[in-house]
Amino acid sequence: TGKAINTSSQNSSGFQPMSDVIAKNCQLLTDRNKAGRLAVKLARESFFGNEEIRAHTLSALDNEKMKKTKEKIRDIYQFTNAFEFEPVWTKCLTAISKACQAL
Repeated sequence: TGKAINTSSQNSSGFQPMSDVIAKNCQLLTDRNKAGRLAVKLARESFFGNEEIRAHTLSALDNEKMKKTKEKIRDIYQFTNAFEFEPVWTKCLTAISKACQAL
């Protein structure tokens, strides 16, 4: 009744390591305008899963997991200062919030 899941790349909680999610979405790495899409994929596949995202609003999601997502996005797109990064992170938060509402 469901799709088979390859558990070889999943951690003990059933989520994929961020490095695996990033590797399979390398087309999103070259353009900062795609950071929101990558943030949603990281949140969904590495930290929360569809069930948790579906059951919560953005503000109810675990703050530490969101912090890790933010740090990874900042590192991937090589932001060197908050002035450049914060508008992009705001777009990421909007994308994750829409994903919460869409599921």
